[in-house]
Amino acid sequence: MKKIAVNLLAIIALVVFATSCSEDETVEKFSPLGVEKDKANIEEEGIELVGDLKSLSETDFATAGINMNQLLDSQSELASNKLIEAMALLGTSMANEEPLQDQMTILKEISLDQQGFLSQLWDEGCGVWDWDKAQNTFVHSSTEGATATYHFPASAAAESNNATLILSDFKAGQQVEMNGKKIELVETFKAEMTVGEELIGTLEVNNTFDSNGIPQSVNITFSPLPFIFEMELKNTNNEEASWRYTFKEDKRIIVEHILSVKGSVSTESINTVETTLQIENIVVHGVVDGDALAKEIQTIMQKYGTTGEDGGFEMPETNEAAAMAELVKAINDHTRLELKYADSGNLIAKVEAVVTDDNGHKDIDLLFIFADDSKVDAETYFADSMKNFEDELTKFITELEGKMGIQ
Repeated sequence: MKKIAVNLLAIIALVVFATSCSEDETVEKFSPLGVEKDKANIEEEGIELVGDLKSLSETDFATAGINMNQLLDSQSELASNKLIEAMALLGTSMANEEPLQDQMTILKEISLDQQGFLSQLWDEGCGVWDWDKAQNTFVHSSTEGATATYHFPASAAAESNNATLILSDFKAGQQVEMNGKKIELVETFKAEMTVGEELIGTLEVNNTFDSNGIPQSVNITFSPLPFIFEMELKNTNNEEASWRYTFKEDKRIIVEHILSVKGSVSTESINTVETTLQIENIVVHGVVDGDALAKEIQTIMQKYGTTGEDGGFEMPETNEAAAMAELVKAINDHTRLELKYADSGNLIAKVEAVVTDDNGHKDIDLLFIFADDSKVDAETYFADSMKNFEDELTKFITELEGKMGIQ
C-alpha cells in the first residue's frame, strides 16, 4: 500500500498553486513586454530576492544572534536565559540564510510565547539582569522598574556586557495548556535590542483571544533593522480567517504571503481559499472553489483507496497513476492561479498542475504557461520560495483544522 496525503485541507493548501480558466471567463491580456522579457524579469526578481536574503543575513541583529548562540551556552532554567537563546536562534537562522518560513516559525514561537518563556520571565522579576560569565547565567542585580532589562556580551570578543535587551508593556491573559504545561496567553509586549548605543532590532506584539483561548487576532512586527517582518492573523467566528506575513525593507515588499479561508473549518467545509504570494515585483494569485474540489477529492478517495487514521489516502501502487491524473484534473478544474507583475498588474503566465514522475514516484508539479504557450517549471525561477510557500500554506491550513488560529 502506498500513502498519498490527500487530507482535504492539506490538499487545498497544496493545490492553491494550480490554475485553469473556464471557457466563459474573460481572457486577460498578457504583458506587452513579450515572453522573453517576462522570463528575464522573473529571473532578475529571483536574483534580487537572493540578494535581499543575503543582506538580511548580514544585519547587526543576525551577527549578534550568531555570536550569542555561540557564547550563551547555559543549562540554566531561568526564562531569561531561554529567551535570549531563542532570540539568538532567530538571529542565527537569519545569518545562515535559512528559509524565511523557518525564521517566521521561530518568531511566532517567541511572540506567542509557545514555550512559556515570557510568562515565566515576568514571574522571575522586573529590573536589571546582568550576564555573569563566571556563573554562566544572568544575575538579578536590580529589582527596580516596570521593565525587564538584560545586559550581556554581543560577541565572544566583547569584554563587557555591551548588548541590551529591554522588555516592556507585558500583559498576559487567561491560562491554557501548551506543550504539556500551563502558560498565560500573551496579549501584548515589546522588545528592543541594542549593541552599544546602536538600535539593532525591535519587536512589538498585540494579540487577542476568545474565552476558549483561540486567537482572534495576532499582530507581530519584528524589525531586524533595516528590514521588517510583519505577521497578522484575523479570525471571525471561526468561519473566516486570514493570514498575512510580509518581509520588507522600509515600504518595499520583498516577500508577502496572504491567505484567506472562508467556511466552517471545524467541519472541514471550505467554501473558498484565496491566496497571494508576492516575490519582489512578481505576484502569484490563486482562488480555490473548496466545496467543488472537496467533492471530487472524496470521489477519487472512494474510487482508488481508503482513508487512514491520520487522514492520509492509502492505495495500491498500481492505482497511483490513475488517481494522480484524476486529482490533477480536479485541481485544474476548480483552482485558478495567475502570475502577474505587482506594479502594473499585467499578466505574465498562467499556471497548470501536472503529474510528474521522479524515478517511479508520482508527484504534482506546476508549470508556468506563457503567452507563446511555452511552459517552464515554476521552481526553475523560485525553487526555495515556491517550496517554502507551499510548506507554509500546508502548515497554516493544518493548524486551522484543529482550531481556527495558531496552536
